[in-house]
Amino acid sequence: MSALHSKLNTEALAFQEEWPYTPHLTIVKMTAEPLAQTAFQLAKERWCHFSGSRRILLEKLTFVREEVRQDAPNCWVDLAPVLLGRSLVSR
Repeated sequence: MSALHSKLNTEALAFQEEWPYTPHLTIVKMTAEPLAQTAFQLAKERWCHFSGSRRILLEKLTFVREEVRQDAPNCWVDLAPVLLGRSLVSR
């Protein structure tokens, strides 16, 4: 993901970000930190006991932009989904 970010963050798409890019996978969005902390602890416990495959199938990336709003801090707007594993060009 870092290599993809570096390749895309050039020329017309170049942007000087406030924070260093950190690859991540958003699994769930919670509305309040206490809910997120509870979900995190439960997931952590279950993950320790999980014996199945730890691989995931990544089918789609979504480009997002932070929208600065007084009434909704940390609001992210989905800009474009990109389906992986398929050609993006018609032949």
